[in-house]
Amino acid sequence: DLWSLALAADGAPRWTELRCAGRAPSARACHACCALPSSRGDGEQRLLVVGGLTPRWRARSMRPHVLSVPADDAAPLAWSQPRACGEAPCARAFHSTVALGGARAARDGAAGGEDAYAAVALVFGGGDGATARASNYGDLFVLRRVLWSPGTHALFGPRFRAAATCLML
Repeated sequence: DLWSLALAADGAPRWTELRCAGRAPSARACHACCALPSSRGDGEQRLLVVGGLTPRWRARSMRPHVLSVPADDAAPLAWSQPRACGEAPCARAFHSTVALGGARAARDGAAGGEDAYAAVALVFGGGDGATARASNYGDLFVLRRVLWSPGTHALFGPRFRAAATCLML
């Protein structure tokens, strides 16, 4: 289920359950989510959801789920499951994700008018479950225009970790 929290005219917070077209992600906990701007310049926003735990505490696949949120309030919200190419991270939970890009990426747009994501999403760390024998990861993956690739950098990264957070400054 998907809910929205907004302030009513009297200033009180009000929860509203949102209805969405498409197939929503299955039930999960400890997943990661970030907002991705659209490359089409129409003001549409997208919400990326990856990974997490099943109700039986098993790590979920990193197949991306995307919620399209049109700029026009009258247009419906819609879930999609784009197929991502490349080497995807192994199933995980307790990871963090952040979108990079924004204005420059939106200005660059997608080649050939394809419907692609302007931002680059970075996925860092996490673990493979909630058991005493769970493995934690210190890897970095990049999701750009639905293409996964391992992140590479010249610096030594943080040690393996899970339940961490990531923020774009």
